[in-house]
Amino acid sequence: MTLDWFAFVACQFDTLVCPASVKIVHRAAICYCEKLRCVEMHWQNPNEVSFDSHPFDVINTSEVTLKVPKGTKNLYLELFNNRMGYQFNVEE
Repeated sequence: MTLDWFAFVACQFDTLVCPASVKIVHRAAICYCEKLRCVEMHWQNPNEVSFDSHPFDVINTSEVTLKVPKGTKNLYLELFNNRMGYQFNVEE
């Protein structure tokens, strides 16, 4: 499954669930979603997913919590915050 460019634009939901079946996430797949506060990610290893640069665009990521599988917090912090420059709060 793929999250294509602009898959979710200006959505009004506060929670987004990314199932493990998503294997490709394009640039700006999730953008202008001002109410977004939680993203549940179900990948055991997010490095096995193909991400374009900036899959989250025009979102204040410091206000968004990533909920990730137990034991994967450091993988998500490295990918999204360190390599991509986001400011997500990450919780297992």
